[in-house]
Amino acid sequence: MEFGDITILKNICFSDRVVDHSYRLGRPCIYIGEDLNHMYFVPLANLNSKIKEKQFVIAPTVENNLTKKSRIRASELITRPVAFYELYGRLDHFDIQKLIESLRFFYKDDNPNFQLINHLIDKYINYVDLELDVKDKAYYKHK
Repeated sequence: MEFGDITILKNICFSDRVVDHSYRLGRPCIYIGEDLNHMYFVPLANLNSKIKEKQFVIAPTVENNLTKKSRIRASELITRPVAFYELYGRLDHFDIQKLIESLRFFYKDDNPNFQLINHLIDKYINYVDLELDVKDKAYYKHK
């Protein structure tokens, strides 16, 4: 999986110890990275939910395969063991920017997951920069 991929996760328990009401069907979650033992996801929520965080809205597109507008719940970091998760959709470049902005807005210096989230974002940005650099070199080499 890559940063910004969407998968459906079941049996989510949120940080306030409440079990997700859509535990059977699953909830769309955005993959943000992994380390040796864990994969990290951020869930998407309905716009009508009572969560009081800044809204970063993702609109449904063919690419992301969502059925309705959803809000990124950056406050909920879901950790799962490294495994295969079926790809449901993918965020486009603009929605990935919203995701990064949402994560940086919520995870400040005083948050215990600050370093982890910044490491995952930096890892993605370095990967994108490296890919662009390789494409540029290949373009000028064959020009």
